[in-house]
Amino acid sequence: MKKWIAGISAAALMLSAAGTAVAAPAEDAPVLDCSTLVTFGDSLTALSSWPQDAAKELNMYLVNAGIGGHTSANALARFDRDVASKDPDFVTIAFGTNDFVRVNGTDPQVSLEDFRTNMETIVDKVEALDAIPILFTAPYVRDDPPPYQGNYENGLTAALDEYNAVIREIAADKGVYLVDMREMCDSYDRSDFLVADGVHLSDVGKKAYTDTLVAFMREHFRTDPDAPRVEYPERPTVEPGTWTKDIISFDPADWMTPQTPDLIKVEQNEDGSLSFYNTNGLWPEMHYSPSIDKGVAVPLEGSVLNYDIVTEASAGIGLFFDGSTPTLAYDNNNISLAPALKKWDSSIRLSDVNDILPGQHLQGSIPLTELGIPESAIEEDGSVLFSGVKVFAVGTAYNRVIINELSVSTGVEIEEPDPPTDFETTVSLLPTEEQKDQVTQYQGVTDVTFEEDGSLRLARSEESDIAWPSVAIALNQTVDLSTNPYLHLKFVSDGGTANGMLYYTDESGEQKSAQFSQLVNGDVNDFPGDGDAYVDLAAKLESTGVITINQITLSVYGSAGQAVVWQELALVKEAEEPDPTDPDPSEPTDPSTSVTDPSASETDPSATATDPSATETTPSASETDPTKKPSNPATGESGAALAGAALLLAVACGAVSITRRKK
Repeated sequence: MKKWIAGISAAALMLSAAGTAVAAPAEDAPVLDCSTLVTFGDSLTALSSWPQDAAKELNMYLVNAGIGGHTSANALARFDRDVASKDPDFVTIAFGTNDFVRVNGTDPQVSLEDFRTNMETIVDKVEALDAIPILFTAPYVRDDPPPYQGNYENGLTAALDEYNAVIREIAADKGVYLVDMREMCDSYDRSDFLVADGVHLSDVGKKAYTDTLVAFMREHFRTDPDAPRVEYPERPTVEPGTWTKDIISFDPADWMTPQTPDLIKVEQNEDGSLSFYNTNGLWPEMHYSPSIDKGVAVPLEGSVLNYDIVTEASAGIGLFFDGSTPTLAYDNNNISLAPALKKWDSSIRLSDVNDILPGQHLQGSIPLTELGIPESAIEEDGSVLFSGVKVFAVGTAYNRVIINELSVSTGVEIEEPDPPTDFETTVSLLPTEEQKDQVTQYQGVTDVTFEEDGSLRLARSEESDIAWPSVAIALNQTVDLSTNPYLHLKFVSDGGTANGMLYYTDESGEQKSAQFSQLVNGDVNDFPGDGDAYVDLAAKLESTGVITINQITLSVYGSAGQAVVWQELALVKEAEEPDPTDPDPSEPTDPSTSVTDPSASETDPSATATDPSATETTPSASETDPTKKPSNPATGESGAALAGAALLLAVACGAVSITRRKK
């Protein structure tokens, strides 16, 4: 394998930053024309045009084997699939930019020692294929502001350069070719060479990579002027007529995962549909990345995307255009499908990160003009090329995302779906048992029971060590505040005290939140005892526009086993008139009743809302006395016992307050 490398000086193994020619190709050096170049790397390879630009200029066949976020360890795990199976003649090896990252603040993802072993093994594997390995050093990264987490005593680039030093040592020790991209990029200003994230290549950086690799290859390998030109796949053109075509393959073999294969599965069901599911409870992804000639070209005007998707798990779906794919995302010509569908059909429920929530069957068509396809992906003739799809199966392991259809049709006119009715008389915001996948329990600290009467019982579990365990309920319910809706809260204490939060997007698109006790009583304290209140949302939120309630959280405070039963949490047209048998709000409340004047507890923190002897559901003194209760992050107080749970307790509430039915 190394017979034609022998005799080349060390200087001939590297292109200088100035681009000076250091040696002519050996007489027996391999010919570039019509050979296969595999570019093996991370996002600097996958998200860049330099591999295809260099291959075209060198008249080589290209296999871009870059995958964003990959380390040398990931690369070694997928070598056989992505390199060996492609029968390469030349393999560029470009890793390090992800290896050095200190994801937990102190330790890199791949240590220097392991990085050296991985890279040496990759070089050996390439040579075992009778192919030529070409090592790349990694370019600099922007040090300020740092794009990565972690503590880097001398800056990010200095930490990365330790890995570049290893790459140079491997090239020298093994006598293999090196293109020192790190040295080359010093000739450019970082703000020109990198995009705004301070890591990835700008157009200037991509061209510099292309020119550097082309010059290097021509200096070290021969060209054949008589060789035929490599023919690259042509971009499909729009077929005339009216038709429907799938934009994905329903053969699982045509899908790939950039992570370890056992993290996510894709299977074909008996009816021909595809099921995606993860095996780890996280969010691995599956790619459909066909070659450019396998994409589907369709006119933008008068065409629709047809979808039929069932979600047992949360789903994230990305569409890629104009030759861009999940694996090779040139120019970022892609969109997330879920927000476009939500804008088209507001009844679709999304998470706060725009995943399609579980327990839904999405079926219909949307005009391509409503998808938000990037202008850069629209051809001069008004056509669009669908060239790839990414699927995430998010959350609970083995819960499926089922795709029955994902296709495009031409010559179709459809009407916009009717907007969902805000509410007629009542729209419940509590999930039913059939919608239990809408409920997220934080670390299993809250027991959730769906009662036969439709109420929702939340109880502290025995193992809970968090003061205000809570659940989140995803909604995405549109509400027109100009119709003067009321929020009806009705709950019964079973030893626990209640509160919650309403998270919404206002008419300007700003994300906001409101605490239930603040809406009812104007303070942050919990509701000890039973509650039955009506809130004028337009008045309380100071808006008459259309908002979207994205999520409701409900918390329960008390000892293990104590609970709150939510009988109603709903949008209603009008507040129910107070029961005439209720005490006059202006009169002092009889302390023997379970409902008291909220002003008493708001003005006198030592006052107890109820007679502890009168009811078993009243919290203990330590639970109602704000001087003894653990502090609540939502009120701005501090508490060492809660510091580790600050994120989970963002919806938590304070101490004494009581509510009554209000108009």
